[in-house]
Amino acid sequence: MKINLLLLFAFATSLLVAQNPEKKEVNVKGLILEEGTDYPLEYSTVSFINKQGKTVTGGITDTEGKYSIDVPAGVYTVKYEFISYKSKEVPNQNLNKILPFLQ
Repeated sequence: MKINLLLLFAFATSLLVAQNPEKKEVNVKGLILEEGTDYPLEYSTVSFINKQGKTVTGGITDTEGKYSIDVPAGVYTVKYEFISYKSKEVPNQNLNKILPFLQ
């Protein structure tokens, strides 16, 4: 039996921070846990797919299931994958709401 992924992430909230205002990139951070056990899924794949269906960028989680990926501002489908688990897609994530970086 395959287990769905429980995804903990925050889009368009306080975790979005402008890294470079001229390039309009945001840093998206999150955590991927196994549903039911809350065990972190290390080396899971995270992909950002644009409206044309092209993968723009992506990355993998660390040994604690955490990821931090710089993504150009835009609207994406975010796809989460892990070997032998059912993949999860979260459509229409608006990464245009860039918060200023505070110094």
